[in-house]
Amino acid sequence: MGFSRLKLIPVSGSDVVKQKPPGKWEVYEQILQVPYYIVFSRYTNRIRAFTLIESRYQEITIDPNQPQVWIPQIELGLGLWQGEYEQVNRLWLRWYDANGNWVLTDTEQALQRADEAIRQTDEATRRADEAEALLEQQRRENERLLERLRQLEG
Repeated sequence: MGFSRLKLIPVSGSDVVKQKPPGKWEVYEQILQVPYYIVFSRYTNRIRAFTLIESRYQEITIDPNQPQVWIPQIELGLGLWQGEYEQVNRLWLRWYDANGNWVLTDTEQALQRADEAIRQTDEATRRADEAEALLEQQRRENERLLERLRQLEG
């Protein structure tokens, strides 16, 4: 394997031949045999996908109205998502799961965890306030009963 499949290209006007390493496409297709090759152009906002069939990439037809590619081997897909990432709002190539939900970025996961922590804190505060109110209600009831007992004894 490796880069043993070098192309020989003639140098104009001489018999000298230079070796040119294979391009990315050839490396992925013929040497590494990567099962999927997906390309996204940020200039045209177009996604193209290819799958390896009999050692050659064949283009996968993508619906332009829903530009997504499902990769069954990893149970994930790649699609185009409009949103903000690293303070840039545009179309981005993004992973999605079997339910069609976008896979959260690290930042989104951190925000989700922070939101959950706030929710749990709010819930704990609410329960503590309820317990405090119940305790106060029981204290007043005990005082009332104690006062009633004193009246009956005296």
